[in-house]
Amino acid sequence: MPPSQTIDLERSLHMYRQMAKIRAFEEQVNELYKSAKMPGLAHLYTGEEAIAVGVCEALRRDDYITSTHRGHGHCLAKGAAVDRMFAELLGKEAGYCRGKGGSMHLAAPISNLQSFGGVYPDEGTTQAKSPISTVWRVMAERMVASWTTAPHFYLMREVNASRLIAWRENVNKRAAEKITFTDLLVKIVAVALRQHPRVNAAWRDGTIVINDENNVGVAVAVADGLIVPVIQRADTLSIAEIAAQRGDVVARAQAGKLRLDDIQGGTFTLSNLGMYLWTRSTRL
Repeated sequence: MPPSQTIDLERSLHMYRQMAKIRAFEEQVNELYKSAKMPGLAHLYTGEEAIAVGVCEALRRDDYITSTHRGHGHCLAKGAAVDRMFAELLGKEAGYCRGKGGSMHLAAPISNLQSFGGVYPDEGTTQAKSPISTVWRVMAERMVASWTTAPHFYLMREVNASRLIAWRENVNKRAAEKITFTDLLVKIVAVALRQHPRVNAAWRDGTIVINDENNVGVAVAVADGLIVPVIQRADTLSIAEIAAQRGDVVARAQAGKLRLDDIQGGTFTLSNLGMYLWTRSTRL
């Protein structure tokens, strides 16, 4: 509170009662500890009651306070219930941390008290489980498999894309169907894989397998996740053929009408987020 603000009698009495409550609580804790009725250690707040009460009196109800291992006074001054405090220190389920925090790691989220190294309960909240689609299940399983079975390393480099831009402009002048940067990148990647076959390899059954086809998957965002339809043998296709296939599988992916063979056989995946103004991203 501002130094110039006066404290009326009622508020002064309230603060005094808070300090007296903390002192009485700590004296009882001390007796329980000395009689070996309380598990763990006890770090008492005796003699410091005015600090906790003065600080918490200046706070709003929705303010948070972080304490240390000596936090009984802070917790009580912030409005925690005495019975739940004792339950916590005695290792009972009714305690604020279900008896797992004890004296040193006490936290009372309901009173906005956070402890250093505190054990935070769920306060009886329930979590609804949302049903997932087959797409989400497959996506999650493959991401986990990719992360846990393949070594990952990341290389980033900025390049001058002016020739790529000019190439697209020239191709679109005579193309029957609009050519995107993704179409050009699919072609570039597929030809590069053909020229460097060891890049188009996979770790499978304890050995390196060199894929004999250059099948480029194109990541497509759909309503319930991400799916990767595959452009088969992309290195043998023209730009127009790649654009036609890409347009077809993307449209069917977004409509939920992909066939099983549309998503099988991919040996390399391309994910282009340039249209969303991202300059770089990290992939699994």
